[in-house]
Amino acid sequence: RPAPLFHLTMLELLAATGLRMVELTIENGLTPIAPMAFAIYAEILAGDGKFTDAFRFGRLALKLVENENLLVHKSGVICAVYATSLWVSEPLQSTVEAHKLGQK
Repeated sequence: RPAPLFHLTMLELLAATGLRMVELTIENGLTPIAPMAFAIYAEILAGDGKFTDAFRFGRLALKLVENENLLVHKSGVICAVYATSLWVSEPLQSTVEAHKLGQK
């Protein structure tokens, strides 16, 4: 499971990959990976201190995984969004509900 290590050691690659995923989504439309693209973009924005924009893109990612055709990466999107951007603006208690939802 290299994902946690990837986030810690390859931040530049994560940013480049996330930005490219968003670009492809804008050019080609929604695919099952689109919510994860916006979750990663929210992570990039939060890391840059742009918490308002990170919150907006994180919420977008969560809204997209409600669509039955786009929920393939639902638990990953929930984890990424709550761990990197929504904790700044949401009560910490909301992460418990998100955690339970992600386990389903």
